[in-house]
Amino acid sequence: DVAIQRQYAESLETWRIAVEALGAAPAEVVDVGSGGGYPGLVVACVAPETRVSLVEPLQKRARLLKAVASAVGLANVEVFAQRAEEAGRGRLRETATLVTARAVAALPELLEYTTPFARAGGIIALPKGSAMAEELAAATSAPSVTHGRS
Repeated sequence: DVAIQRQYAESLETWRIAVEALGAAPAEVVDVGSGGGYPGLVVACVAPETRVSLVEPLQKRARLLKAVASAVGLANVEVFAQRAEEAGRGRLRETATLVTARAVAALPELLEYTTPFARAGGIIALPKGSAMAEELAAATSAPSVTHGRS
C-alpha cells in the first residue's frame, strides 16, 4: 500500500535527519501521539540501542502499540498510555535527545506538547505536510512561550 510505504519512508527520513543533526543516534526518543506507531516503532526497529517512549492517550491504541512491540521483540520500547500534557510532567520530562510527533496538532499547539520532553541540546522533529509554511508563520511566538529555540 502506497500510504503505508510513505509513512515508513517519512519515519526513516525523520530518523536520518535527526541523526545527521545530532551527529549520532539519539539515546532517548519520545514519540508523542504515537497512534499507529509512526515514527516511533519504525525508529525502535532500526535503532535497537535507542530507548523509545511512545506517548499515546487512547488506551486501545496504547494496548496495540504494546502488543506490536512485544510481538516484534522490541525490548527498547515503553508505551505510556497518557496525554502528552500529563506525560510531559512525569518521568519523561527533559529526557529525550529526539522528540517526534506526527499528525497530532497544529504546530503552535504541538510545540507546547513536545517541548517538555526535550533535554538540553535535544531536537524536536515534527514532519508536516503542505500547510507547513502557514503553520510556521503561526508558530513564530511558540518557541518563546515554551522556552525553546526555533
